[in-house]
Amino acid sequence: MKELLLTGLGRLRLVAILEGVSFLVLLLVAMPLKYLAGQPQAVRPVGMAHGLLFVLYCFLLIQQKIFYREMIKYRRA
Repeated sequence: MKELLLTGLGRLRLVAILEGVSFLVLLLVAMPLKYLAGQPQAVRPVGMAHGLLFVLYCFLLIQQKIFYREMIKYRRA
């Protein structure tokens, strides 16, 4: 687990896993609780966590794209 935090690609992978899990929890737990059990209060915290993780995932994805593009330019020169 500690190795994932040492590199940018590892951080991206960790956030991608967490974001995927949050999406599954949102779809398979919070949404059925809202529509089948009539308890909408579960959607807000899970949805917020999913949204924040998605924004972090997009940020890290752009960061890694820029990093690897610069690394490829440096190697060609």
